[in-house]
Amino acid sequence: MSLLSFRGFIVLVCVGILASQPFKGLLPFVRSFRILKAVAVEDLQSKVELVPAPSMTFDPNQSNKRTVRKGPDPIHNRS
Repeated sequence: MSLLSFRGFIVLVCVGILASQPFKGLLPFVRSFRILKAVAVEDLQSKVELVPAPSMTFDPNQSNKRTVRKGPDPIHNRS
């Protein structure tokens, strides 16, 4: 029974070491994938800042092509 508990203790120590140092225990391709993922997130955040606000690009109240819908108006056509 003590051998089983000793193995469990060793497993817990190994998991604790890997959890406290996540980048040292990773394989090289997994580490580079995390770096690429972080760069992609930074690129997305910078693109969001460069896009102008929708209200600045198109204002339907200032458009010359405003139209009134054709057809009966049920609110004003009451008897």
